[in-house]
Amino acid sequence: MNNITHTFGTLYHPCKALLIYRKTENGYNPDYYVESYDMDSSGKPVNPHPLTIKESHALAKSLQSREKKAHAFLTPKGLLPPNLLYLKSGNDGFAVWHTAAQKAKLLFSDGLGIPSGEAAIPALVWKAIPFEFSVCCFS
Repeated sequence: MNNITHTFGTLYHPCKALLIYRKTENGYNPDYYVESYDMDSSGKPVNPHPLTIKESHALAKSLQSREKKAHAFLTPKGLLPPNLLYLKSGNDGFAVWHTAAQKAKLLFSDGLGIPSGEAAIPALVWKAIPFEFSVCCFS
């Protein structure tokens, strides 16, 4: 059998486990207690202790950085191209840009029955959102 674990990319190893206890009185105002476990070299929980302030800050920092990455869709990190018409960043972000009229070589597969060759492409306006893409032409 071949060892292919090196092809998986970054491997994460367990280092901490959290166990959350909830106490409710009369079904209202739940009270929580968080217990933290360190992990030994084989991945088994050891050393149970109340979650420390330092551990909770590290967890909060990790969660905030992941949330920032999730909301960073279309966040520019430099100069914007001159053909960009509109840019909205964030979860619901999108970009609108234009391309000028041009001649381009179009290639089609033989099964379509359309000859490949150079064609005049009109000026286009493009819009891209995370999972959709729209193109409109104008002259």
